[in-house]
Amino acid sequence: MHKLGLIAFSTGYLTPFTTSEPTYTDTWPNAYTDMSNVYQTVDEQDLTFSFEKGSLVPSWLNGEYWTVGPGKFEWGPSKYNGWLDGTAVSTKVSIKNGEQLRFQRKFQQTKTFKANNAAGDIVITEIGTYGEPEGLIDGIKNPITQMTTRLEYYFSHLTDNTIVKLFELCGHVVAFSEVPGITLLDRETLETVANLDLGNSPKIPENLQILTQLAHGYVDQDNNFLNAATGLLTEEAGQPPVPVYMLYQIKNADKIRTPEEFINDIEFSELVKIPGVDTVQYFHMGALTEDYFVMPFNNVEFDSMCLFGKIGGGQPMNDCMRINSDLVPTFVVFNKRTMEEVARFTTRYFVSFHMINAFQDPMNKNKIVIDSSEIKEGANPFDVFDFKVVNATGQELVDNYNEFLLSMLPKRLVLDLETGGEFVQSTGLFTNATDNVDWPSYMTAGSDFPQVSPLDFGKDYDHFYTNGAGAMIPDRIYHSIISTQQRYVWQEIGYHVTEIEIIPSPDGKSSVVVALNTPFSPGPKCFLVVLDGESLQEMGRAYLPEGVNIAGTAHSTWMSVEAEEEEPVTEEPSSGGLFTASFVLMAVFMMF
Repeated sequence: MHKLGLIAFSTGYLTPFTTSEPTYTDTWPNAYTDMSNVYQTVDEQDLTFSFEKGSLVPSWLNGEYWTVGPGKFEWGPSKYNGWLDGTAVSTKVSIKNGEQLRFQRKFQQTKTFKANNAAGDIVITEIGTYGEPEGLIDGIKNPITQMTTRLEYYFSHLTDNTIVKLFELCGHVVAFSEVPGITLLDRETLETVANLDLGNSPKIPENLQILTQLAHGYVDQDNNFLNAATGLLTEEAGQPPVPVYMLYQIKNADKIRTPEEFINDIEFSELVKIPGVDTVQYFHMGALTEDYFVMPFNNVEFDSMCLFGKIGGGQPMNDCMRINSDLVPTFVVFNKRTMEEVARFTTRYFVSFHMINAFQDPMNKNKIVIDSSEIKEGANPFDVFDFKVVNATGQELVDNYNEFLLSMLPKRLVLDLETGGEFVQSTGLFTNATDNVDWPSYMTAGSDFPQVSPLDFGKDYDHFYTNGAGAMIPDRIYHSIISTQQRYVWQEIGYHVTEIEIIPSPDGKSSVVVALNTPFSPGPKCFLVVLDGESLQEMGRAYLPEGVNIAGTAHSTWMSVEAEEEEPVTEEPSSGGLFTASFVLMAVFMMF
């Protein structure tokens, strides 16, 4: 078994190294000078591998650990500018009886993948990389016509690069990102079954163009899938569209559905507006309780007019996502069953990508408790995805890490429905812990990608897990206990660790934590690790063969049910085509 790796501290930066042994102390700072290996294109794979001799992984561990993320960072002569622009690849690690392992990886055959592959170039725009086909504006001399041509192409060829999160829904593995596109995959083979578009749902409200949706939906205790979307609503002809927000659901998400039934069965809520805000007010993830869904609008805006200008000028749109301290963070509470708004709350400042957990106070069901990883004031999480920032080398990478530190800390908000409209303020879950000096990375760099045990989801809870931000991309695992303020850490120094999954034992008396690890620098092998769910002591690791790399990724999913049969590939036209030429022209002329 792997033992504690000791680290020598000094008054300066740590010298980066790979221990090949786990470390159970919260090292800070690690000062990595090269992370290039996690941003390398990977290959499709299908292979078996094994835990090391002496593994203590329990025999009850059965299931599939899935990840999704960018896996290809160039097409022909063109390279992506940002990590989250990369082409979506899905990975599945099957674990049988705690010992038999199979590693499968396949690129999603999205419309974006097919278009780029056919052109041998990047011809579909991602948030940080502009793309258009060769010759799109050749022969067009009028600047306004150039802009409208590019905008018409962009809106009729919206990316469907679903790289963020996977769910088991309606008999398929379903991939989401923050785009209208939805990708259905086969559970067994990872082949693409269908390319769908939320904007093509027949129940979508009239005169509405879907702009984005959340990558993080939820399957509730009634097996309904709930998610939220953002749209642009044309209320009057000749007037600019206004941003609106909506909840949507698929009831009985465990029911087998064809791709057509999947998109046709989506139901939408009433449309929500944020008064006085002309831009799209952003939130990355909602909060779900037994009875409610909460939209937590952040101090982050997406300027749709900025998008028109950037795309019309042949530039990426990442600068259109920005912090706005003047926005009022608003928490809109929906009755999740009727999908009707019931209350709103505000706070002074709020930026958070991911929820730890949310629940209704057992003593008062009208109190909603929301715990999340809050980002420090003024820090823009969209700044850290650019390769100029995250894939620098040497002292420049160290300086970038310190400059763009997000300092994500676990905090709690309480929304009391009996006093709707009340101003609320978050409190830190570990701000007053007496041993914070022993947790320098936890309290300074922070952590994200929070998880609770499936047994605790949506309930009053005590334990949660996060990925620590000791590098530009997660490098460690934390287990935190709220009641005792106790914390545990596991890390393999010099490695990126993927989002974990917590798997309870069949009797619910213990659990394990599963994750993949990939070295920041080329050379060492990638491996799967299984940890004890309480102490994070390592129970076993399994190395992948030499040359099998894992690109940096964010989110994971654990699946334990049987795979469904493969469905034939079907495609739908992009809902972006609903943007007519007259609409695009109107938006362009509004800029002048």
